[in-house]
Parts: sequence; C-alpha cells; structure tokens
Amino acid sequence: MSAALWPLSGTVNQYGRTAARDLLMPYGDLAMVPSMILHIRRTLDRAEIDKIIVDVLARKALAVAHPRRADWRKAELGASRFRSECHADAAALLRSAPDRVR
Repeated sequence: MSAALWPLSGTVNQYGRTAARDLLMPYGDLAMVPSMILHIRRTLDRAEIDKIIVDVLARKALAVAHPRRADWRKAELGASRFRSECHADAAALLRSAPDRVR
C-alpha cells in the first residue's frame, strides 16, 4: 500500500468496525451463546450451531409474545366483564319496566 493511502486506511478500518458493530448489535445475544459454549467445549458442529440459533430465536419470540398475550388476555377479561354488566343492566331494565321495553 502506498504511503499516501495510510491515513485513509485507518478511517476505512474504523468505518468497517463501526458498520460491523451496528449490523451485529441486534444479534449480540445470539453471538454470546456459541461463544460461551466454545469456551467450555472448544468445538461446535454445524447442527449444534443451528440448534443454538433456533433456541435463541425461539426464546426471543416467546419473550415478545408473553407481554402481548397478557395484554390480549386483559382485553378479553375486560370485554367479558363489560358484556356481563350490559346483560345485567338489560335484565334489570326488563324487570323494572316490562311494559315500556320492546
């Protein structure tokens, strides 16, 4: 590499590091699991890596789904309560004035 390109190579290298970090940041947990297993066992084959990826992604999906399902269940309970209150109010109205409600 010529001497004129040396200052530029540091900038390009830094840009590459920043771009790589930004691309990998959302998958940090996915990169940490194989890293921890490699520290212990020193080897992983393709099937084990695939299983790790599937497990981590499934756990992420469940972590996202649990709060969403809890919110949905709360909405269902609220709707059920509202429905029962409406039926109770309608029944009370029918008992109080059966000749005026048609």
